[in-house]
Amino acid sequence: MNHLGQQQDGQLSKQAGSTWPASSSNELPLDGHKQPHEETSLANARYQTLASILTLEGRQFSWDTSADGLARDCTAWCAYTGQIPEEVQGTTQWLAAVHPDDRQRLELSGRHEGFQAECRIRQHTGSYQSFTARLAPVLAQEDGHVGAWVGVCTLVSAADGETQVQETERKSLEHRLRDSEHRTHEALNALLAMAESLVSQLPSEADSATIPAREQLETLEPATLPHEHPLARRLTKLMRSALGCKRIAIMAVEPQTEVLSLLAVVGLLPEDEQRWWANQQQQPRLAAALHPDMLACLRTNEVAVFDMQQPAFKDSPNPYGIRTMLIAPMYIADQLTGFLSLDYGGAAHTYSPEEIVLTGAVAKLAGLVIERERLLREREEARSRELALHEAHRRMDEFLGLASHELKTPITAIKGNVQLAARRVKTVEAILADADIVMGQDLQATARATTQLHQALTTAQELLIRTNGQIDRLVRLVNDLLDVSRIQAQRLELLLEHYNLVTLLQEVVEDHRNMAPPERTISLVVHAGDPLPVVADADRIRQVVTNYLTNALKYSETSRPVVVTLDMPDAHTARVSVHDEGPGLSTEHQQRVWERFYRVPGIEVQTGSGVGLGVGLYICHTIIERHHGTVGVESTPGKGSTFWFTLPLADISE
Repeated sequence: MNHLGQQQDGQLSKQAGSTWPASSSNELPLDGHKQPHEETSLANARYQTLASILTLEGRQFSWDTSADGLARDCTAWCAYTGQIPEEVQGTTQWLAAVHPDDRQRLELSGRHEGFQAECRIRQHTGSYQSFTARLAPVLAQEDGHVGAWVGVCTLVSAADGETQVQETERKSLEHRLRDSEHRTHEALNALLAMAESLVSQLPSEADSATIPAREQLETLEPATLPHEHPLARRLTKLMRSALGCKRIAIMAVEPQTEVLSLLAVVGLLPEDEQRWWANQQQQPRLAAALHPDMLACLRTNEVAVFDMQQPAFKDSPNPYGIRTMLIAPMYIADQLTGFLSLDYGGAAHTYSPEEIVLTGAVAKLAGLVIERERLLREREEARSRELALHEAHRRMDEFLGLASHELKTPITAIKGNVQLAARRVKTVEAILADADIVMGQDLQATARATTQLHQALTTAQELLIRTNGQIDRLVRLVNDLLDVSRIQAQRLELLLEHYNLVTLLQEVVEDHRNMAPPERTISLVVHAGDPLPVVADADRIRQVVTNYLTNALKYSETSRPVVVTLDMPDAHTARVSVHDEGPGLSTEHQQRVWERFYRVPGIEVQTGSGVGLGVGLYICHTIIERHHGTVGVESTPGKGSTFWFTLPLADISE
């Protein structure tokens, strides 16, 4: 075969393609070019003779194809491979006898020069043998393009063939071993990570009170979606690494209702993952979401593989073109708590027994880890509820003590004033009982009695006025408690009407000016038009402004001014603020002053009496919120505070 002109790079020279096999015209009649009948017959005879010479039974044979690889004379080829000539003729089916991994080596499309390739060809007995294939193009006479291909296959010597097969098998085995070792290593790492999460030491009771349950586990990456379970996502990534699959998901099953919820999924494109989560928000029941065959395997605690190409699953949704799916249940005792599903997409994959066993083990571990995390979370929630309940009881006890004091103070004042007023009345009665004085017979005594009577009546009147003030204070305290009760029961009613906010503020400020000592300055600054219409419950808005003003007056010195401001931050909103020059609030206290029963510690009353029940600002917040407004405070310790609220303006076209 040295006449093929083999080159060092494995290709044949172009001359070989134009001179082999030879004929008188230096061409074979394979390109459709017409030759005289005698010349054509002679060329065919020469070719057939050459082909028969080249054929050595079982060791060497020749064949030819068209330019695009369609079989022409394949008698010797079929004799070796056992293929039927009539089925192979005019097709590329002759390549079916070449080992699948070697077919690309004999691809003829796009080639223009001869070449040599090693390949394995299946014998009619079914076994493969290694051959050296040499192929040369036959060029057309007119334009020099490839008109056909002629090939010769020579069996590699037994020793060489055995060595090559052994080397190929050795490399294949080494590759499989390396792959198996890598996957086993990844699987062990994943299993160890899950086991560490499962058996990690629980914190002590003392530590548990301050360490949240999630921090008691190993550090978790944040969930990528709002509803995603961070621990479950980490587990899915570990399992995907351990099992080497394309996609994996963990589903939770609510034991009582069997409602499904997705904990985590890995292996989807971001947009597909968003759609997956959107579909799972419907939370279907287990029986409605799974095929009966899958459901049966889950109920019997079996790991199972399902061929999604089978007719039984043709009506099941399969948006990702999955060919085979493996499902493994997660059980706690005898209760199904979830399952994991994995697949390799549209690629063909045969799950080995080892993969199935590993998946089952991973599912069991995942179920235990998730259950442990759930128990820790529930324990932390229970502890949080216990602490919250304890805090509520503490604050309630504090409130009851404060409320008792605040209610007792005006009652004591009322009682004292009534007793003093009663004494003055007795004095009046004694004066009036003296007949001489009453009749005016003793003018000096009458004058003295008249003075005493006037003083007694004046004192009694002052006591009654103070008593009335204490009664008003008592009524406010009781009303505050009633308002808190209504808010808690969601029965706080509003009587909404159109009202001029400027007029309302002027009335409230004037009332406080009349009650304040002369040295106290209370200013109203309006940076808005008048009227400024709002739809509001005027009494409730008056209650809010009164509370703001009362606090400003109570906690600042009498000599310091208080300023009420009305402005419009935008065309649709009114803003009312009350500024004082009191002690101010820290950032922490600014956030908490709106809480029910909260009182800022260490703040002393500067004017007036009583510190209140700690519910005034809580009520204000609720009232403004019900008016679709907002509240807030701006303060710097030592520099005073500004409490404000906003209200939406009314549509004057209504």
